[in-house]
Amino acid sequence: MRQRALAFMLAMLVAVTGTACAGTDKTQEEEKTAEADTEEVPEESEEKNEVVIGVCTPKQPTDTWSGDVGNLKAGLEEEGWTVKVKEAGDGAEQAAQIQELADQEVSALILAPVEPEAVSEALADYEEKEIPVISYSRLVPNTDAVNYYVGFDSEAAGQETGKYIESAKDLENAKDAGKIYTIEFLLGDSEDLDTQFFYEGLMEVLKPYFEEGVLQSKSGRTEFMDLCLNSYQAQDSKAKTSEILSQFYGEKALDIVCVETDQMVDGVEEALVESSYALHSSEHPWPVLTGQDASESAIRRVLSGQQGITVSREYELLDESCVDILKDKLSGEKVKVNTSRKYDNGSRIVPAQLSDVQLIDLDNYKILMDMGIYTEEELEGMKTVEK
Repeated sequence: MRQRALAFMLAMLVAVTGTACAGTDKTQEEEKTAEADTEEVPEESEEKNEVVIGVCTPKQPTDTWSGDVGNLKAGLEEEGWTVKVKEAGDGAEQAAQIQELADQEVSALILAPVEPEAVSEALADYEEKEIPVISYSRLVPNTDAVNYYVGFDSEAAGQETGKYIESAKDLENAKDAGKIYTIEFLLGDSEDLDTQFFYEGLMEVLKPYFEEGVLQSKSGRTEFMDLCLNSYQAQDSKAKTSEILSQFYGEKALDIVCVETDQMVDGVEEALVESSYALHSSEHPWPVLTGQDASESAIRRVLSGQQGITVSREYELLDESCVDILKDKLSGEKVKVNTSRKYDNGSRIVPAQLSDVQLIDLDNYKILMDMGIYTEEELEGMKTVEK
């Protein structure tokens, strides 16, 4: 009897011990699994939630690119986003960079095109992968992949330029005074929508004076396509100006030259000097000269009296627009833009956020210091002797 009781107690002890050990092993195994799960989750979550913004720009400053990606990059990084910057010297190089960023599946792309037509096809994967694309300062044509455009209000720039010419020559009273003024235009790329809008704004102001006969173009060039050189290079604007002066303005001096960009004005200035135009000359007085971009050479001309106005563009405003658009887009909010009708890239109407421009003349040029474009010392150094 005692042996049976002892055997029973021993069996119970073994059973309890085995159960306890099994429970301990199971608990340890579950803890290891839980620890493993805990270690893996943050890595997956961090990788999944990381926002990477691709930025493709020209290597050098252009008429539509300031040459400084630092402010844009800083603004994007302030949102906690990773930024990958690619700089290209030509369209082919930029197209390859765009494809590289698509393969890396960036969260969005900001594209300041070197050659807009050369990069359209490179954006195909962005449309397929639904990666948002912002076209910066110049609109990429013939693609549905571009979701937004950020740029300047070129139509307003044209209107302001027209108003300056109107005021400089008192065109409102010219007919009654029996005065007629000659004018020539030099525009850039006919495929650039900003060039088209600049022309439309300009002619909104000046067309009535052509109809009155107060303004005349002796070359007969007043239609948009006739005015475009399809180049912004100074050597091309110089050649065209020299051609116009020699063919149509011999004894009679040209009164007004309306030019789209300051780089083009550089060439116009050379042609005028070579044709004996000079400030205060009675035979070939210097014409009213207008441009855009507030380049250093333009400010020198404004300060010397050779160029009536230039138009300043604050690229920091475009940088801010890019950040605001991406904040809304990537968070699923409705993206706010100030125009959705004008910017047709040949494939779709692209919603656009346009920034204001600032007219610069001899009276207000110091505003460039407040805008952070030039220092007081730099502006003082631009003052030159009249030619």
